[in-house]
Amino acid sequence: MIDEAAALAALERCRKIEWRQDDTHADSTFALVSEYLRRAAVVAAALGGAAEWPFFDASALVTLPSVDSDTLLGPLEEKFTEFNVHLDKIPQGAGTLRVDSYGRSLCAWYIRWAALKNDLALAAQNLPDLYEPLIVMYERGGSFTRHHGEIEIFPNISLQPGSPERWLSREPLTALDSETLDQIDRER
Repeated sequence: MIDEAAALAALERCRKIEWRQDDTHADSTFALVSEYLRRAAVVAAALGGAAEWPFFDASALVTLPSVDSDTLLGPLEEKFTEFNVHLDKIPQGAGTLRVDSYGRSLCAWYIRWAALKNDLALAAQNLPDLYEPLIVMYERGGSFTRHHGEIEIFPNISLQPGSPERWLSREPLTALDSETLDQIDRER
């Protein structure tokens, strides 16, 4: 079953992202991207999405009898269109993140995942909240790009994702709150 309320809450959360660059959070951004890669490896292994890893629409891998994936956001389509118009209107300039295809895609995937993750069949798999680390990253002013297979984290960190198997055995970053993430930034 589609959870419209959760999808709408996810959409509103994405709408509130300020898309500002804050290079004081580079180390926590690295930790958040790393945690996303770990979660993505877990979800890809569970749903058969290793070929799409590391950045993929997990909702596209889910087959639920109660959900038509072609019309997943149907009831929210107008609000989703308004959200994309909102992204287009974000002024570009110093200190502002360019909302690139990754930012747009990740918000869309986050909203779609929110619509599905509470379905009993999917919830029974006990999968992690896949996109949460990246949404938190954007909320804190972090960003990344992809270049020649590497993930480049602003201002000057590169991460080679390797294979999903590499990330399955990593310790999870269980606390994504500001206090924990600020501590990561202070320690490194």
